[in-house]
Amino acid sequence: RIAIAVALQSTSSTFRPNPMAARPGVLSLPATGPAPAVPAKEVPTFPTFGEFATTLIDHATANQRAAATVAAVRKFVARALPYFGPKRLDQIGATEVTAWTRQLQDAGLSVGSLAFYRWRLKSALAVAREYHPGLGPAPRIEVAKAPRREVVILTAAQIARLIEVADPRIATMIDLADSLGLRVGELRQLRRVAVRWAPPVIDVREAVVGNVVGPPKGRRARAVPMTARLAAALQAHVERSPASEWVFPDHDGRRMREARVRQLLDAAFAAAGIQRPRGLAWHWYRHSCATRLQTECQVPPGIVGRLLGHSDLATLAGYTHVTHAHQLAALESAETLRPAATPAATPAPTAATTATATASAMAA
Repeated sequence: RIAIAVALQSTSSTFRPNPMAARPGVLSLPATGPAPAVPAKEVPTFPTFGEFATTLIDHATANQRAAATVAAVRKFVARALPYFGPKRLDQIGATEVTAWTRQLQDAGLSVGSLAFYRWRLKSALAVAREYHPGLGPAPRIEVAKAPRREVVILTAAQIARLIEVADPRIATMIDLADSLGLRVGELRQLRRVAVRWAPPVIDVREAVVGNVVGPPKGRRARAVPMTARLAAALQAHVERSPASEWVFPDHDGRRMREARVRQLLDAAFAAAGIQRPRGLAWHWYRHSCATRLQTECQVPPGIVGRLLGHSDLATLAGYTHVTHAHQLAALESAETLRPAATPAATPAPTAATTATATASAMAA
């Protein structure tokens, strides 16, 4: 009977599922048929440098970078686009960086300019990885320290002469730059509503570099007090200037262009009969102000840093220069500590010189 039951079960056409297959932990044989297709791994695609350039500029602007920083990013992008523009971000490696650097060297760029562009490229590739983490490590870019440019500190007499002969549009601008250490971008962007007369204070809230407007360098607004003389000079300048929202407008009332400032400054040097120093930059007045306050007026560095808008005194050290006159004054002050002494006309005879003279006479 058992054999008959087994035979009947094997020939039965009724399908009965195996109850063990539904139990967890019990392995079952795979179903027959073609294997399911495995989806292909998606390869990330990255934008080209040219496509990312707009994002790079927007990143600097959105993070409220100083006007000078945004202008520097724009300058870098303009220089880098011809070479890196069609390259994808993941294609920019050490080989491409080296080739671009050689291209800049062949173009005759200075050591300082090379350092600037390499530093900006390093920063741009770091920003790119914030937006595209899949890029992987950025190529290592070492930036050589650019040699410090020599700064000529003009004397107080030279500054006074420049103010006397300069075009009225920039005469007071020179005075404020040398006396208060204001940057040219802060002066060009200075609005009349930012000047308070009682007490006389200039509120430095923004600056312009080229046509880029933003916070002052360091992204910190500051209130700069004026002496009575400076306030009177600035008020007289505003009264004789054309109607404008700007403190230092051009003849048409618009904000003065940077090229116009350079043109008028060169004309002032020529009219004053002062040889224009090589590499002259408006920023030199800022250095002149810091040097005069610290070296000649003995103003504590903390106060000078507050006036110039530098919270880090190490940065302020780069603004202070020791001139030839300062060195000579230091030597002269040391001379006062030494009593006067006049050398003898002829050396006094000694035992050695007397013996030598006697021997010479006997030999003769």
